[in-house]
Amino acid sequence: MKKQDDLSIVIPGDYPLQIKGSTHLETLKKHGQITLFDSLPKNIEDQIQRVKNADIILNTRASIKWDSHSIKKLPKLKMIATCGVGLDNIDLVAAKKSNILVSNLPGVNSKYVAEHVIGLMFSLAKRTAYQTTQIKSGNWNTKPNYFISGKTIGLIGTGNIGSKIANLANNLGLNVIAWTFNPSVEKAQSLNLKYVSLQHLIQKSDIISIQVKLTQDSEKMLGEKEFKMMKKNTLFINAARGGLIDNNALVKYLQNGHIGGAALDVFEIEPIPKSHPILKCEQVILTPHNADLIPECMDALNEGAVHSIISFIQGNPVNIANL
Repeated sequence: MKKQDDLSIVIPGDYPLQIKGSTHLETLKKHGQITLFDSLPKNIEDQIQRVKNADIILNTRASIKWDSHSIKKLPKLKMIATCGVGLDNIDLVAAKKSNILVSNLPGVNSKYVAEHVIGLMFSLAKRTAYQTTQIKSGNWNTKPNYFISGKTIGLIGTGNIGSKIANLANNLGLNVIAWTFNPSVEKAQSLNLKYVSLQHLIQKSDIISIQVKLTQDSEKMLGEKEFKMMKKNTLFINAARGGLIDNNALVKYLQNGHIGGAALDVFEIEPIPKSHPILKCEQVILTPHNADLIPECMDALNEGAVHSIISFIQGNPVNIANL
């Protein structure tokens, strides 16, 4: 490891701004030479150029991806630290082969994302976006709203975020059922929920929220068959990753009225293309991948990522995801 004064720490695309101006960035400056770009790379060549001399990369945005091709072009790189939980934008196997440690921050943003999911649920149930658009257009069209208490919410995934959603849902009087890759009796009891098969959850839930990691096992896990199987007027929420669902299938069942509404904070391509068909659907609420874009959460994520980097520099790496 180089002397601290010689270490190059690069933030390749801090946009929207997250760590720029943070007190935690000032702390990090004591441990190396910081280069911060406050715009996203124009292309992969620009991205590689920005970090070609980096010893450490601080990824504040999941939209910046590190695949095996880009990792091989960075022989000096020793660490990639992320300001978040998801790691689907980094090839962990390629990083390990190149002796690059990758850190993340599981659990730090869970309560903030869970609150966002519940907010989206209420917005869907009360049709706030649709009715606001109607009124702004000079219309006084009304559609029945949903009463939430007593309904069944199905949680696909009960990790840190799913667990927080379960707690909030129970407090709202919802019946909570769930599916996960690794269910346990103890967790079901502690969260006051019932684990069921994925098919049962899809068929019986009034509201469905998905919050699992995007992996080969979970990619497109909800598609044509699953959306068709849902109860009529089901409310669907995805604040995890766009690649978890077949978006064309979702659009189809929104447009034919089978699904009552969908709220999405994530998309396969971000920012979402202007031609995306979901933009023409009425009963949708869309947010720009900002479920945890809250000052308190941003501060906690910045602090955690900086702590991971400093610990690595000092020879005591923490929060490593690819050991």
